[in-house]
Amino acid sequence: MKLDFIDRWRTHLIGLILSSMTIVIVIFLIWELLEYNLFSGLDIAALHVLYITRGIALSVVLTAWSVWFIMKYRRRYEEEQKKLAAQLYQAEKLTALGQLVSGVVHEINNPIGIMVSRLELMSDEAKNFGAPDGHLKDIEVVRKQASRIGAIAQNLLSFAKKTGAQYADLDLNQVVAATISLIDHEFKKKEIVLDCRLAPSLPAINGNFNQLQQVLLNLLSNARDALGNGNGSKPHARPAIRIATWKMPEENFVRLSVIDNGPGIKPESARRVFDPFYTTKPEGTGLGLSVSYGIIHEHGGNIVVANNGEKRACGTCFMVTLPVRKERR
Repeated sequence: MKLDFIDRWRTHLIGLILSSMTIVIVIFLIWELLEYNLFSGLDIAALHVLYITRGIALSVVLTAWSVWFIMKYRRRYEEEQKKLAAQLYQAEKLTALGQLVSGVVHEINNPIGIMVSRLELMSDEAKNFGAPDGHLKDIEVVRKQASRIGAIAQNLLSFAKKTGAQYADLDLNQVVAATISLIDHEFKKKEIVLDCRLAPSLPAINGNFNQLQQVLLNLLSNARDALGNGNGSKPHARPAIRIATWKMPEENFVRLSVIDNGPGIKPESARRVFDPFYTTKPEGTGLGLSVSYGIIHEHGGNIVVANNGEKRACGTCFMVTLPVRKERR
């Protein structure tokens, strides 16, 4: 971190020196041109005053330029530090929650598994004995809620596990294609258009296929739910989700975006969407995006959310940035 700080300020200092030299050269050239055309007939005393004036003017310009240059990069550095502090704070919250739940998740899974299997058995037996439909519906309601508790426990377990993932060289486009094959039928039933725009010859990344697939499934599920509520979405637009991949120009990163044409996201939700247990959905657990946030940062990347345009009705955009695999020497 310290070396990175020194390298950046060394680069900024070189930029300041070179730009200052350019200003000096330009001012001297302009001055020589003016002196040749306008001041060639002046005596030595008048020229002496002009030279002093030139020196003062040059000093003022260079001082103003240096102050502006330094303040500009200082503000940029402070903004980067704030972003880094926010990311560290988020990571600390995720770590703390992972430590909190790791000791109890397994104890939850076992009884839930027994409950679900027994409820399924009860449902089959009730059907065989001709139980009233109301009783069957009650059993199904209890089974679904027990399964929901199990899903929450699985999300907590995924959240708590920070080590042990096997990483390999991956094609992000293959992760997208495999994920689409899992949910394509469901989205077609809901008449949601999936528009895939995958960059050809995408550089490989180093990561865990299942974890990245889990992230994309979470993002697509959130986009599907956003299109389903209809709050503020375009009344005549067919529900659609655009999935795109591309390489950042001149940078060793690839990007994945998931954009829906739903109602967009409120500023308050955008600020808290990656917080554990934060959800705006009645049936949501508030863990999917928190887990996704942790996975992406474990991969050395970043994930952000924003409205797709200046107005909320333009939809929501999730942007994932991942580092390209380093070439082996």
